[in-house]
Amino acid sequence: MAMRITTAPCSYGVFELTAGRGLELPSAAALAGEMAAAGYVGTELGPPGYFGSGREVAALLGDAGLALVGSFLPYSFSRAEAFAAAIASLDETLDLLAEAAGDGARPIILLSDAFCEPERLRAAGAVEEHPEAALPQARQDLLVANIHRAAERCRERGFDVSFHYHAGTYVESPREIAAFVERMDTSLLG
Repeated sequence: MAMRITTAPCSYGVFELTAGRGLELPSAAALAGEMAAAGYVGTELGPPGYFGSGREVAALLGDAGLALVGSFLPYSFSRAEAFAAAIASLDETLDLLAEAAGDGARPIILLSDAFCEPERLRAAGAVEEHPEAALPQARQDLLVANIHRAAERCRERGFDVSFHYHAGTYVESPREIAAFVERMDTSLLG
């Protein structure tokens, strides 16, 4: 079997912190063309809406010869007030992905804690040296519970789902990753 390599819009500077911010980013069609020209056979969704919605995504990527293989979805899982909005956004994105997939394989969902908390962003890459940036136990419990709820929602909709740790989040350091993995429900996510 020949190896097939895919990419993501973030490799080209298009991600949650750059899209929709008035920055000069490549158009969706131009980016898809660049990915294909570089030899990639697929891509993640990138920021929902960047490649269009539903069937527009399938058409744009299909025209470039790319498959939609996954979607990186960062949400603030450790804050109760943010989770309701996160679930609403997740549902909208799952609708978009289901429509884009049509009768084909559904993209894999990569859930991640959001990189949006100022104290974590300041300590990114050095969180073990900044205990003040640690997540209190009650919010750790909420983070795990909400990730499981989001994973259940993905599974109910027919999507495989994994967790992606990330710098600047509350699941960043080896210690935090190990603590999360110990509590992770592997029947829901990988």
